[in-house]
Amino acid sequence: MLFYVLVSALIQCICLVPFIQWYVYAKNAPTCDACSGDNEADSYACIWFITCFNASTSTVGTDRWVYILIQGILLGLLIDIIFFELFNWMSEKFVQWENYAKKSDHENRLIHRRFVFVWSNWFFWFLFLSFVYLPFGDQIIKLFHHMGLGALAPYDWNPNLLTLDTLFVTPLVVTQFLNMLLETIVPYLVRKLRGRPTTGCRQASPIAWCKSRLSRCFRAAQHQRQSMMPGMTLNSQSDTTATSSGLSAPSHRRPKDEEEESTGNLTAKRLAHLVQKHTGFFVGVLPMSDDSNQYSAYEVLAEAKLPVFDPVLDYLDACIQFSYVVMFTVVWPLLPFPAFFNNLLEVRGDAFRLLFANRRPMPRRDTSIGEWATVLAYANIIGVTVVSAFVVVYHWGYFKTGCNFTFNNAYMVPFGTIEPSTTSDPSACENDSETPQWRMIQIILFVILEHVGFCFRYLVQQIEKTPAAIRSSGYLRLKQIQLLTGTPAAPPAQLEYVQRLRALFDQHDRDGDGHLAEPELVNFLAAWICKHPSELMPYSGIIFRYMDKNRLGKVPFSTCCLMMQHVNHDRFFSCLLGIYDPTNGRLNDEIRKTCDPIELQRVMSEVSSEAQRRSSMSAVSSVDGGARLRDSTFFYVDN
Repeated sequence: MLFYVLVSALIQCICLVPFIQWYVYAKNAPTCDACSGDNEADSYACIWFITCFNASTSTVGTDRWVYILIQGILLGLLIDIIFFELFNWMSEKFVQWENYAKKSDHENRLIHRRFVFVWSNWFFWFLFLSFVYLPFGDQIIKLFHHMGLGALAPYDWNPNLLTLDTLFVTPLVVTQFLNMLLETIVPYLVRKLRGRPTTGCRQASPIAWCKSRLSRCFRAAQHQRQSMMPGMTLNSQSDTTATSSGLSAPSHRRPKDEEEESTGNLTAKRLAHLVQKHTGFFVGVLPMSDDSNQYSAYEVLAEAKLPVFDPVLDYLDACIQFSYVVMFTVVWPLLPFPAFFNNLLEVRGDAFRLLFANRRPMPRRDTSIGEWATVLAYANIIGVTVVSAFVVVYHWGYFKTGCNFTFNNAYMVPFGTIEPSTTSDPSACENDSETPQWRMIQIILFVILEHVGFCFRYLVQQIEKTPAAIRSSGYLRLKQIQLLTGTPAAPPAQLEYVQRLRALFDQHDRDGDGHLAEPELVNFLAAWICKHPSELMPYSGIIFRYMDKNRLGKVPFSTCCLMMQHVNHDRFFSCLLGIYDPTNGRLNDEIRKTCDPIELQRVMSEVSSEAQRRSSMSAVSSVDGGARLRDSTFFYVDN
């Protein structure tokens, strides 16, 4: 990881330090009026918009502001395109070389690497200016002159021109605009320029798109001129063609039809018409579709060629913006407002990308943000350190000394570079910030503030997010019981069936263990289907073994409840129980069609009247251990 950070810092220093010096040059370059008769004119030539400007400050609309805006655009292109792609490629290569065994470890490490590179890519500019150039700008200018590089800084250092609060507005606005432009608008414009994707392997080129557009425009204009010519009729021989049915149809073609054939995007009706015209076969087409998007097979194939929507970059942008707000709100208090508006635009931009620029994603649910929570923790730790450094370097001196600055002369610069002449009372302002004692106080104060910030962060993390009452297992159990009992899990008829069956089950459960042995089970089933137990005794062994699914030697209530609920659909079980009357076809139909166990019990009570019970008992007793055979053919009758 350390080697990774060193490589990132080396690339940043090589590429961005010259750019930073160029920005400092633009901020401190003199005005063109100062070239005439000034000593500065002897050192270099005054060329407007190159070595001098008409405006002394970078106010919006001035030539210096335009120059710095161009620098911001170039910086944004360098950071957001070149560095971003380079660092992503390097991140993937480094993680591949580490060769992790699990895919999750590979993705987590790739997230860390990307964050390190992109974070340093974004904030090297600001941090280098804040803690290197602004506090030691005068020494850097003298170093350039001592090394013979005076052409890079042919001016005197003015700390009031390069202030910290003005370093964030233009790069933030320009860079965010470029991000949205590159992520949302540019892919959409490229897609529109290339035309609709073809369903084959070849993609349309911009030249082919321009040619097709010009040809369609010429054909449309020619068709319009022909339609406006006098004497032009649809019955002329040149305008009609004979169809297979003998009818005449106009031979001129609509521009829309020609466009469909040239692009390959044929509607279903048009395609069916062409098939019938060339082959003679009729192809049936639905007169309408319930698809509100009007998507055809071509649309689906064309969308499949679009790039896949990757949320990783959106997560990365959110982490970078979080770091931006955490670190630099102490410098520019209004920073959360543009960040909020940027989030609003990002949401609409992502929606636009999902609809027009990317393939439709597969919906899936994430339980958390995963390793990005660790990345946000890193950003928080770095933010505490940077904010403490800002307070010590840029704010502490104003509370320590008696220097009083007016609002017009308020500059966000290191206190050591402030000129006492800009204060309201220069005689009372003693600037001793360059002494070793002052430096030692700053270091001690930085360590204290940093440790206080980390202590607060630790205490906040120790606070349990879930209230104690909810964390209690007893409370959770009580809430689960209330939820289960308060919300009906089944229809009322189903609950009534379970309650009545349970009451009957408890009457026959002599041991009270929630299970029935074979004699108890026979009595229970006979009572439920309104029969005498003697009718089921010859089949008691088969019934018990059939219901003892778990081979426990006893049958639980859950098995009884489930099997009796669907007994009329189980042909074998129905034959064993004999829940029909062979002499009553109407009741048999009711038994076969009923789906409610309560209704089935009512029907069975009508079938098993007292007289039938007595006759069944006498029939069973007269036969030596025999029983009336169950005719199962009734349950195979088709409706």
